[in-house]
Amino acid sequence: MARSDRRLALVRLLQEQRWQRAVDLGEAVGASPRTIYRDMRALKDAGVPVEAVPGQGYRLREDALLSPLRLTTDEAVVLLLSTEHAADHLDVNYQAAAHAARAKLEALLPDRLRSEVAALRSSVHAGPANAFDASDEQTVLDVLRRALTESRTVRCQHRSADGAKRTGRVDPYGLVRFGGAWHLVGYSHERDRVLHIRLRDIERPELLEATFERPAGYRSHRDPTRRDRPLTVRVRFAPEVAHWVREAPSAHLVDTEERPDGLYVTLQVQRETEVLPWLLSWGAHAQVLEPPSLRRRLAREAAAIAERHQSEPTLLP
Repeated sequence: MARSDRRLALVRLLQEQRWQRAVDLGEAVGASPRTIYRDMRALKDAGVPVEAVPGQGYRLREDALLSPLRLTTDEAVVLLLSTEHAADHLDVNYQAAAHAARAKLEALLPDRLRSEVAALRSSVHAGPANAFDASDEQTVLDVLRRALTESRTVRCQHRSADGAKRTGRVDPYGLVRFGGAWHLVGYSHERDRVLHIRLRDIERPELLEATFERPAGYRSHRDPTRRDRPLTVRVRFAPEVAHWVREAPSAHLVDTEERPDGLYVTLQVQRETEVLPWLLSWGAHAQVLEPPSLRRRLAREAAAIAERHQSEPTLLP
């Protein structure tokens, strides 16, 4: 089990709110007691509210839990969808909290809503906006994301297979990938059939007040900004900044290794743009080793920055 996965599993075990010995925790995650001791120190350093008592073991502090809340069904659905983002993008402490919150919220939902929420979770992407994403596509995604969440019809202009531009109303069912491109799958009111529209061909989407119901059993594929598996990024930092990298790590950090020529860092992301701002903040002190596509993208960004700063800026009066 990877270190990050093991520590996430430990936090989940500690959320049972009972004392657990290092040897028992080790058996549960397949690690030695000495490894559990190191993991507990690391979790406490990361801000996880772990209590340790000799002879009893470990548990989370009781004051780490909030009092029960009364939620409406709609509020529970929205919070449940939001846990997807937290589980994918935050650190180990909040990842564990997101999984625990999701389990509790699912228990609150009526049976009739659970299947609908499961379909929404497979269709809706909650990834953060990024300055390095294509702004036009991000705008389209923002509108479609809300339409999918609220089951609302969208009016948009899109280019059809024959190159003609069409304007019409679409009930978005989800996002799928095939033929090397991402498509919106939805029912066209004007054409009275389900269409697959390339995301980059959609212009000026407008959210309407009209709502719709997805076909029973519909399952969407993953969102275009997501990967089926995490993308591994490896970076070498110059020795003079190794200390500062440890002090200000990326939220996507999974491993570090100290070598004579610098600090080697391994990260896992869903999109290259998630880590690009952090890498740029280190300037020439960071060298991306893999993947090659991120090396090229970082080089293009650096070249664009250099070109912009070669001339004097024009100041407004």
